[in-house]
Amino acid sequence: MSISVISESLSSYSSSSTSGTSSLGQEDFLELLIAQLQNQDPLEPQSNTEFIAQLATFSNVEQASLTNDKLDQVITAAVNDQQFASLNLLDQQVVAQTSSFSLSAGEPVEVGFGLTTPATDVTLSILDSDNAVVNTFSFSDVAAGQTFFSWDGTDADGNALASGSYQMVVNAGNGGNLLAEEEALPLVRATVTEVDLSGSSAVLLTAAGQLDLADLYNVGGQ
Repeated sequence: MSISVISESLSSYSSSSTSGTSSLGQEDFLELLIAQLQNQDPLEPQSNTEFIAQLATFSNVEQASLTNDKLDQVITAAVNDQQFASLNLLDQQVVAQTSSFSLSAGEPVEVGFGLTTPATDVTLSILDSDNAVVNTFSFSDVAAGQTFFSWDGTDADGNALASGSYQMVVNAGNGGNLLAEEEALPLVRATVTEVDLSGSSAVLLTAAGQLDLADLYNVGGQ
């Protein structure tokens, strides 16, 4: 058995360890090493340098595998902590940075926008699931910060719209110069009624629909 056999096995182990499976462990390596010693040519024995190089390679691979395991544990613990911490948001008013929300007939929704800089003109358009504009709201001389209003679920003619999914598009500018997308953010404000922990990340359930924990802009309103 040559050094190349162990080297190839170690390379295979290194590749598989990064994908979550181990094809060669410590006992496997020792078995290969013993087999190599038993089958080497007594007239041309392997040098100490070659054995040391093999041991060093295995040590590095083993350490990388242990490090990956520790990182997985840390990530899992952090996700679990975040999941359970989200339970503290029950009955809390939150603001989410999202352009999508749900409308339930007879239930107003607090929608709005956040500006990083003042704007002379702001337009917030509401679109239905077919991307058709159903209502538009205009604002003048708006200061930086958050602005909200309660939308009663009616179109531009005052007709009640059906329950379902809707979207917002925010355009803000100063004297005709539009602000960048990240300077005028669509926001939804709602109270958390339930927290869904069944997925990989917590989902907040509100009257305005599901809000992802990652989309939270702030807690407690303004």
